[in-house]
Amino acid sequence: MRCSTVFRSSGAPLYGTATIGNGYLFLPVPIHAWGGNAINERWASPDMQKFIDEITEGGIRVRLYDPKELPEDRAFFFSRMKYSGSLIENLRNFGFRVLDTPGNTLVFICVHGKRDACCALFGQNSFVEASKKYNGKDGVEIFRCSHLGGDRFAGTGIVFPSGNMYGKFEGSDIIDIIKSELNFRIHHEKFRGCVFEDKSSQIVRYAAASLLGECEHRLHIEVIQDITVSPNGEITIIATIKEKIFVIRLINLDFEIAPDCRTLIKSGTSIQKSLVVRCIEEKMNR
Repeated sequence: MRCSTVFRSSGAPLYGTATIGNGYLFLPVPIHAWGGNAINERWASPDMQKFIDEITEGGIRVRLYDPKELPEDRAFFFSRMKYSGSLIENLRNFGFRVLDTPGNTLVFICVHGKRDACCALFGQNSFVEASKKYNGKDGVEIFRCSHLGGDRFAGTGIVFPSGNMYGKFEGSDIIDIIKSELNFRIHHEKFRGCVFEDKSSQIVRYAAASLLGECEHRLHIEVIQDITVSPNGEITIIATIKEKIFVIRLINLDFEIAPDCRTLIKSGTSIQKSLVVRCIEEKMNR
């Protein structure tokens, strides 16, 4: 039994689970050097580790990708915020050629088996399927990467430049996800959320896609009123979608899951709450 198998059978939602960051930095490090903790002395000097600690405190998520036969100096940086040139300059001083506007659609799939077996189990076969179909074609590049967050959601990955994170995929599922992204749409069935948006916005984007059919990932969304709870326990988010105001109604439900395989083996499953979207309604002006 795996943590991802437990999650799949639990019926718990994926949306609202994307790992939020002010920016995402992917560094080229061969997979054999990742270990259980990707940021380690096998490849990173003390100065490099200190630099990573500093930018992590500033909200930047640092991940590794396997460069394979490609040049091992390409670092990818994605953000919707403007950073000073010092971040890029520091990376260059460490020997990385930083690409912050790569132009192509880049897909990072977690295969970090030394962190959790589920990532290797579902991530590797998804990487193989995606590479067969897309790598080097239609402006798509596929990479194996280190832990993205949420072992139980495996397979999991992020597509850039949209920043949309997906989970619970395996094999050819990733092909459908990439097809949607190339058409500037989200694949809502596997959608965890955009990593550059907060949890409420991730939930609203899912609701717009699944219940309204508004799947375009560039769709402008703005949360007006964050989560509020009514006396009967109903939870609401009020947001604008395409300049119209909508009320998204949710409920907090219990699900029996395990956060990762180690926890599952050691202490079994536990009850955790997740927000479940009930409906989305347009708010009519009176």
